[in-house]
Amino acid sequence: MLFWSIIVDALAYADDLVLLAPTPSTMRNLLAICDKCAQKFSTVLNSLAARSLLDRAAALLLAVPLFCL
Repeated sequence: MLFWSIIVDALAYADDLVLLAPTPSTMRNLLAICDKCAQKFSTVLNSLAARSLLDRAAALLLAVPLFCL
């Protein structure tokens, strides 16, 4: 039996983008990818509209479970 897992690290709708990351270093990598794409397409990301949310309980866990659909 074959099971497929999809890791969701970005959600987008219209001009909004939500990045999901289990660790701060992963978030930095996602932001670097977004920055490269923005430069490639001559787009500017609005850092004034950026928000971050840290799940302190998850940050204390040694193993962070994957968010799979």
